[in-house]
Amino acid sequence: MKIKGNLWGKFTVTVIISILIFGIKINAETQEDIFSQILKSTNSKIIEVGLNTTYQTNCSGKKQCIEWLKKMNLYKFNSNKNDEDKVSNKLIKDDGTGYCLEFKQDNVEGYIESYKELKSYKVSISIVVKTKNGKLNLNQKKVVDSINNEHICYKYVKAKSKIDNINVLNKQVRQVLIKNSAENLECIKVNKSFSTTAFIKNLDYILDNNKKVSLNCAACKYSDGNYIIIGNPIISIAY
Repeated sequence: MKIKGNLWGKFTVTVIISILIFGIKINAETQEDIFSQILKSTNSKIIEVGLNTTYQTNCSGKKQCIEWLKKMNLYKFNSNKNDEDKVSNKLIKDDGTGYCLEFKQDNVEGYIESYKELKSYKVSISIVVKTKNGKLNLNQKKVVDSINNEHICYKYVKAKSKIDNINVLNKQVRQVLIKNSAENLECIKVNKSFSTTAFIKNLDYILDNNKKVSLNCAACKYSDGNYIIIGNPIISIAY
């Protein structure tokens, strides 16, 4: 399907938001349900979603990066004329051994980079989408299907909670996980925040000390209030 004019910019943002929530090779209904349950139970409003993924390729790393940017219409030199002023690129590195380009379009920002290894290239993608109204389009779109190489997507949702008591907030998270038959449930306290990991079936998972982990929830106490961060399979950002 081809989209012309400024509709493409809106489509791109919608698609990126969609892949941040759902990713690849997962049960969309299960993930939407567990994310929605936690957000509802903690009375939280989404402010940000993000995705990180890394994969190996035998092709030119720089070429892979530029092709992906073009497909996502995040490459300023190839964007539609109507969107050109909305796309911002900043070249960080291009020295033959590595390539890195930062991008920004409306409320979408991030970077893609590659560096040469012994016999291949490693490509990393990081995207952050910020929202002020707490609403995101959750239609499943598999734009990252363009990555043919084996990879794992690390996705997260960050939301501000109206629950003032951090202990109550963490308890609400735990109750939702137990309700969803979570396995390998573990919780640790770091300063004034809590981090909980669990295995929820039908979600992408990793092995941590030979235990399956597919969901990571953090109840964070910051100076401006309490926040919930939900990651699949784990939270890939500092908190």
